[in-house]
Amino acid sequence: MSKVLSLTDELGVYRQDWNRLNIDLYQGQPFFDSRFVEPALKYFATGKERLCVHSHKGKIDGLLILTPRRTGVWSLFAPSQAQIVPILLKDDTILPSLFTSLPNFSLSLEFLNQDPLLTPIQANSNQLTITREPHALTIAIKITDNFESIGHPDQKNCKKITVAIFGVCKKNRYLCAWNVAKESSQISEAVIRYGVRITGLERSSRNFNSRE
Repeated sequence: MSKVLSLTDELGVYRQDWNRLNIDLYQGQPFFDSRFVEPALKYFATGKERLCVHSHKGKIDGLLILTPRRTGVWSLFAPSQAQIVPILLKDDTILPSLFTSLPNFSLSLEFLNQDPLLTPIQANSNQLTITREPHALTIAIKITDNFESIGHPDQKNCKKITVAIFGVCKKNRYLCAWNVAKESSQISEAVIRYGVRITGLERSSRNFNSRE
């Protein structure tokens, strides 16, 4: 790593490089976008976070946000509200240099909340000794009943939650719609849209842009 910097609630001069790497490495993953990361820093950071910057031939090619978890152990900044967090590196070859760049004595790096299909940290790395642990397991649903029966015991509670969500949207003047995917062929498209075309996120993005 070229340098390790103290971090406030924004990426500052590194915002443009952060978004460029997100586009190059993850095709613009919405939850890795600076407009999502910076509010997370603002509201959930502890003040101990560090921005790790790696450069090659004068061009930034790696960015990480780490926070100390205990003596000798550094973790990715991963608030519980974020189920996946960014590692803006092409691969793990530059990580060994990070141990000597971090403050104090560093023994271990924790890269939490990663998608095993996308993360640059692979189990067969020649650079690092890697231990993998499952973060979340797929929820199992018994298929003895039909699809419509799933969730029936909690319909009353589900209705309360739905009414509350629509109330918040109306209060904040968000455009809110209720879409139901009934066919299995519709599920993939619905999941892809989630997090990409959320009206509230688009509204927030405009607010952040105007602040900049």
